[in-house]
Amino acid sequence: MERSNVLQRLQKISPTLVKLYARAGLWHGTGRYAHQDGQVVDLLQGIIKEGGLTPHLDRWDQKRGDSYTISIARARVYARLYAELYRTTEDRNLIRSIRPRMVWSAYFFLSAKWVAWNEYTVFRPHITDVREKSAEWTKRLARKPRSFTGAFLFGASDISENYPILVGIRPGSIHPTRGSRFIDLHEERSSSAVSLTDFTHIEVPRKNIEETMRIIRKANILLSVLAIEDGDAYCWNFKFKHLASGLTLSPICT
Repeated sequence: MERSNVLQRLQKISPTLVKLYARAGLWHGTGRYAHQDGQVVDLLQGIIKEGGLTPHLDRWDQKRGDSYTISIARARVYARLYAELYRTTEDRNLIRSIRPRMVWSAYFFLSAKWVAWNEYTVFRPHITDVREKSAEWTKRLARKPRSFTGAFLFGASDISENYPILVGIRPGSIHPTRGSRFIDLHEERSSSAVSLTDFTHIEVPRKNIEETMRIIRKANILLSVLAIEDGDAYCWNFKFKHLASGLTLSPICT
């Protein structure tokens, strides 16, 4: 099927999706649940309670030092990788989508690695104590630490009810900080909170839409919830370079 035909079909199914994607200039990938201090916490309820995304301790960037930030992606496909970490390893959708995850993971992380080598040289580590930090970070996803590569390719969460959440954010709604070029290549690190009013929408797996909408409606929040699968299908209408660059996903750009 030609790209124009696919686009027309998607516009008929969900014109709301097309409009919201044209408004979303930034993205954040997260999930429904995470481990924290020995307990399973509801991240979605936390976002609602806090009125949006709030900064957390960030120890990954030498130039920023220990700071409190929110990791924001300019490209949906980049944030999508991080949202996928919250799928359980038993989720069959992980197997179906392994090829695109391999391609995007290779592109984003190898390009950042190349910049890091030029920024810090091969002999100077661009991330200090990387194994310790990786183990600490993956413990949010599973009680047993997992490798970054395995987590991105095969999922990481050991919480059976978990699922990915992708947040669309209005451009100009964050205050980015400056840090290492290899991190800033594909991300923005915001030192300020991102309010729910700056969300354009959120995306979850189709099977989790009703559950997510009930939670949002109960909190009296007006926010569109889309199927992450429809967003993926819509993105197939754009060229690789467009998706990777983080340009707005507007139909006039296809």
